Amino acid sequence: MIQYIEQHDLGLRFTPGGGAGSADLGLISGAARAGDTTVGEPTFFAEHWEV
Repeated sequence: MIQYIEQHDLGLRFTPGGGAGSADLGLISGAARAGDTTVGEPTFFAEHWEV
């Protein structure tokens, strides 16, 4: 995802929690703890929401 965002100049952003994504894509990919495991946690949002 990061490579796609960079190749298409979609404005790569990082969250305070370490997630990466793009407002243009409406997606931030992060991680969440689930017991002793870490799982992927996508966050989808509309363009007019603040990131």
